[in-house]
Amino acid sequence: MEQKNNNDEINVFDIAKYFLNKDSSINKTKLQKLLYYSQGYFLAKYNTVLFNETIEAWIYGPVIPVIYAEILFQETMKPNTNLNFDKSATNKNLTKEQKEILEQIYDEFYGLNSKELSKKTHEEDPWKTVYDPNKSWSECVITPKILYNYFSKRK
Repeated sequence: MEQKNNNDEINVFDIAKYFLNKDSSINKTKLQKLLYYSQGYFLAKYNTVLFNETIEAWIYGPVIPVIYAEILFQETMKPNTNLNFDKSATNKNLTKEQKEILEQIYDEFYGLNSKELSKKTHEEDPWKTVYDPNKSWSECVITPKILYNYFSKRK
């Protein structure tokens, strides 16, 4: 299994932009969960990561810290505006395989709200195995191997 995106062509902000282009009103929690599932499904199908950024197990479920930090910055600078990752994304084209997974994730999970998605991630092994309220979130990393082991058994 590839732990790193070998071509380093895209990053998690490109994936976030894809979802926001489909619906600019997606909130921060739902976006985090869509990104998490995208990584898991992509790993299961292609045995390689979709993006290189770390996923951590936080109290409300899986979170990509770099996305969280950018959202926090944007909310501080421009409250009540839609999220925008144009400056952080590479803006490279997604492959057909990447788009197929993202469409699958969107179709499968878009109908769920943030609370439902958080609850769902709490019921799944990657978050349950890694989350520890006594540790800092940066110590609760949901590795590509953990995601692969879980999602490859589900498909």
